[in-house]
Amino acid sequence: MGSTATSNSSGPVSPGYKRDAPSETAVQSQLEKILASESFREAEGLRRFLRYTVEHSLHGEGDQLKEYRMGVDVFDREPSFDPRLDPVVRMAARRLRTKLQEYYQTEGVHDPILIDVPKGAYAATFIPVAASQSPANAGSVKQTRLRHLLVVLLAVGVLIATVVPVVYWKRSHRQTVTDPNQDASIAVLPFLNLTGNHDDEYLSDGLTDELTGALSRLPGLRVISRTSAFKFKGKAEDVRSIGNQLHVTSLLEGSIQKSGDRLRITVQLIRVADGYHIWSETYDRNSKDTFAVEDEIKQTIAGALRIHLARGEQPVERRRFVVAEAHELNLRGRYWLNRRTPRDLYKAAEYFNQALEKDPAYAQAYLGLAEAYAVLGANDQATPRDALPKARAAAQQALGWDSSLGETHAVFAWLTLLDQWNSQLAERELRQALALAPNYAPAHQWYGITLMVQERFSESIREFEAAQSLDPLSLVLNTDEGVVYYYSGKQDKAIQVAQQVLAYDANFADAHLLLGMAYERQREFHAALDEIQEYLRSSDRDPDALMKLGVTYAHLGDRGHALQMIAEMQRLGTGKYVSFYYIADVYAALGDREEAFRWLARALDQHSSACLLLAIDPAFEHLHSDVRFKQATVKVNLPDPR
Repeated sequence: MGSTATSNSSGPVSPGYKRDAPSETAVQSQLEKILASESFREAEGLRRFLRYTVEHSLHGEGDQLKEYRMGVDVFDREPSFDPRLDPVVRMAARRLRTKLQEYYQTEGVHDPILIDVPKGAYAATFIPVAASQSPANAGSVKQTRLRHLLVVLLAVGVLIATVVPVVYWKRSHRQTVTDPNQDASIAVLPFLNLTGNHDDEYLSDGLTDELTGALSRLPGLRVISRTSAFKFKGKAEDVRSIGNQLHVTSLLEGSIQKSGDRLRITVQLIRVADGYHIWSETYDRNSKDTFAVEDEIKQTIAGALRIHLARGEQPVERRRFVVAEAHELNLRGRYWLNRRTPRDLYKAAEYFNQALEKDPAYAQAYLGLAEAYAVLGANDQATPRDALPKARAAAQQALGWDSSLGETHAVFAWLTLLDQWNSQLAERELRQALALAPNYAPAHQWYGITLMVQERFSESIREFEAAQSLDPLSLVLNTDEGVVYYYSGKQDKAIQVAQQVLAYDANFADAHLLLGMAYERQREFHAALDEIQEYLRSSDRDPDALMKLGVTYAHLGDRGHALQMIAEMQRLGTGKYVSFYYIADVYAALGDREEAFRWLARALDQHSSACLLLAIDPAFEHLHSDVRFKQATVKVNLPDPR
């Protein structure tokens, strides 16, 4: 480390350091202020980097600050350090530039001196504020503070008409929280891909997802989830109609265009009540700078909303530098993850792994990997003993790198239930997830399922209602609420929910399955068979449907057809994973106690997620007194059936 500069404005200067530049004393004072700031307080490596480059630049050594010297002096690399193999200095420099930009856009917005480390060198520059806003210096930083202030002030000004009445309403309690047209609420509509290349769809979808996630972390703001917002992708529907369907007061929409290596992103905020465009901005950047553009948009909108909604309660979001290639690969992974078929999930996992090769500390990529394997394991699309441990390991890595992501806590909790069969620990983790990410609808959904398997049905219904308030157009969530009614014995309500879903979409397969299950419990066996067979046709003969058919045939007294369903499940199991729990269920419905427990034991060995339903499964009701049933519920950490 170089010696501390003395307060002598006529001392050595770095190349490009002009005689009318700030004095050493002023620069040193500015440096200490930055190093003591909230932005830099816990970034020890960047603090050391910044002090080193500033002090050596002040002493006229800026042209000597090469990558090898920085690696050895700042990052304590051995003399054998090879910058071509170890990019620690380049990566730190990028993080430092981002951190400085963050500082000057927040805490340092009124500072008199702009310290920067321009691209292409490791020497620092020191620019008075007035000079930093002149055309001659416009290229020295990514964005001048003046421009940032104008953008934020514009956003704040146009949002006052929408947000301030909400704050006043919360204080006066003149309205009820349940009024969807009065709360502070927003939906991010799918960004339009105007690049002319369908392969860039991952970019527009990814930007939509990340903006949704960023806004979801603001307290006091209800943000509609991706599932419902994407119902409007490619549809030219009136914004007021969309807002009314999603029950929000404002919409964010945008588009992406490309020309060569240039990217143009246009964003606009719309008031639902009258369709008025209350704020808009266009960002022109290099196509490799998508992460920086996303971050800029997120911080502008979030900063404006935070002022009025959180009134300083929301801490500044900690952001780390992400390798550009890793971020792009993560967006591609998210695109395929959201398609949800087994083939697409494996493809998503490949992209997430590639992202982690580029940036091994990228928590979001670990989160995506955990989600991909969790869906495969939870939906019996892969062997649970193979998929779930991989998902759990990825979730643990994500938490290790960034424990502030509520979404990661939610996925980790879901895996705690699926992989460890520990509903109590999963519940604690889900509560933490919802404290960090109250707008994350899947966390409410998974909490609802966790409560359901514990037979806490009324609490489960409340969680599903909370999930639906964030994802109002999700047919899955509506159907899942009906499943809770089914397992709680309220078949009339289960049938009502299924029929409502089918009135919206007559081809929604899961609703046909729910309707068939409820009809079977009401002993309307032929109606049940019709509905379950409809699901079977549309699900490519899902083993779950074969099991439900087998149970219905068993209760109908048709043992022959019930055994045929078992035989077909066994045949399918020779080529892909089939849960043995399904076979045990049919034998239980047939009253074949020994075969039911034999296959249940095999399902427990499989670690089948379906075993979590054991305590509430109607097919096993007449076996509750058997000691083997009690032993099985203990293995799955389930309460004694009521």
